[in-house]
Amino acid sequence: MRNFIQGCKQMWKFLPIIYRTRDFDYSYAVDLFLFQLQNTATFLKEGKTWTIDANYNGQRLQTIVNLAKKVQEEDYGIEYQDIVKARYGEGCLDFTFEDTGNGSSKLGQKYEKWANYKEIDDFHTAEFTKSIAKQERARKLVYKMLNEHLRKCWD
Repeated sequence: MRNFIQGCKQMWKFLPIIYRTRDFDYSYAVDLFLFQLQNTATFLKEGKTWTIDANYNGQRLQTIVNLAKKVQEEDYGIEYQDIVKARYGEGCLDFTFEDTGNGSSKLGQKYEKWANYKEIDDFHTAEFTKSIAKQERARKLVYKMLNEHLRKCWD
């Protein structure tokens, strides 16, 4: 009976995330995995475990979860936007739509009409490249940390 009640509690806890899950994008599977890792990290840090290193492993797992969430949300991949906006103003990354005359429109950056277009475009490209590289390094680090530490995170 105790296992049944525990199973029902687990189902209830997972229900919201499962409800939002869709099959067309891997990110939903990652969200589900991170949800479970967060639960495990919390459990290990609570101190109700048998394993001596449980608290340390829980903290390590929490670090992995935090970094993985940043990777999942593309936090590092979009850092360039704040840097470019800080240098050239809030609206510099806005898009413009120009009528091409044949029923469609051309998409462009707002700064393409500015006098210092080339300077902004070069800076934008450089910062974008740095952000994407940082995002990729963080993604690789998450998988490396998971590979090295996940099997230690149990009670």
